[in-house]
Amino acid sequence: MMGRMTIVGLLSIAFLAGATLWFRQEFIEYQRFEGPKDAIKPVLTLPMSKQSIFLSDITGISGESSPLKFRACFQTDLSDFPSDAVTYDQPTPLIAPRWFDCFDAKQLGADLEVGEARAYLMKEGVAEGVDLVVAFYPDGRGYAWRQVN
Repeated sequence: MMGRMTIVGLLSIAFLAGATLWFRQEFIEYQRFEGPKDAIKPVLTLPMSKQSIFLSDITGISGESSPLKFRACFQTDLSDFPSDAVTYDQPTPLIAPRWFDCFDAKQLGADLEVGEARAYLMKEGVAEGVDLVVAFYPDGRGYAWRQVN
């Protein structure tokens, strides 16, 4: 009987520790923002380009514990999109927490693969070994994330 209580106790502690870790990673580690943050400003200029892109409805998340926790969604008018912009090789958007529903990394990744969206390098080396990548759909939806280079 004592062995069962010990096992139940250890399993309870393991479950609580796992639930706490999950909750912390999903909710506490992220801060939501509205408007400009980091390199996502109302006026965006891609590297090696002379033209600017104007952004609106910027919303996103970021976290202090890792530079890869940054995600952003925005709108833009692509009529002024720079024709000399260079696409980003192998863009891989990272999964965002479930509650941040404007950023669907799986759908964005699939659309990038088939060419329905295009990704561009926004800023190289925002942290050691990490780039800031932006992607645009033809209808003006835009997304940003950080990716290991």
